[in-house]
Amino acid sequence: MSDQTGAVDLPENPAALLALIEAAGAKLTAASLAPESEQALLAHAEAAERIRRRWDGVTAGLLVEVSDRNAHRTAGYLNPRQYLAHGLRVGTGEAGRRLRLAETIGRFSNLQGETLPPRASATAAAVEEGVIGAGHALVISSVMAKIPGAISAEVKARAEAQLAEAAAGLSPEELGKVGDRLLAHLDPDGQETDHADRQRQRSLTISPQDRQLMSRVRGAFTPELRAKFEVILTAWAAPG
Repeated sequence: MSDQTGAVDLPENPAALLALIEAAGAKLTAASLAPESEQALLAHAEAAERIRRRWDGVTAGLLVEVSDRNAHRTAGYLNPRQYLAHGLRVGTGEAGRRLRLAETIGRFSNLQGETLPPRASATAAAVEEGVIGAGHALVISSVMAKIPGAISAEVKARAEAQLAEAAAGLSPEELGKVGDRLLAHLDPDGQETDHADRQRQRSLTISPQDRQLMSRVRGAFTPELRAKFEVILTAWAAPG
């Protein structure tokens, strides 16, 4: 129902809200867009994108609750990643993406049961407003993870807020370039980055073998590991 101002009177119960959204989605799927004007179609596309971005925040919030309350065990899964990948059948890659998003914008609880603010508060607010989506939030998370630990918390908070503001008018790819410039500004000569920063960012992922038994490798080597690896490659490349 709507009041005289046009505002929609919605239920407060999450189950009722989800049922209403699902019913509206089914109705919209069956609706014909043929009578709509080009301007109306563009407006609908913008509204749909805004809804999708807000839904990223809803999904992250649900995942936080599932994690905090170990609800995944009720469904028979050891951790939220297994629940997403197999219980909700989103696959391992998408499960990892959703977990990273929840870690970035989710409001987790501490051991005392207190709700903590999001790790990236400005980013979380922008997602809730539908201004940016998961792609933007993950880029911001990636950039923030590369800021040296020696940089103060106040500077980091300002950097995150600036990235969230810039994201409102950029694609995730464009935002990544802004993030690179921000990192160069915060640590222009690399002197702020120390051993702990490099250890925190190191990674190595080996994908499953394909039909030809080949495996893709992706990672980030520390300078020490790269030096050792280059010695090995040089030895392998030697004649004989």
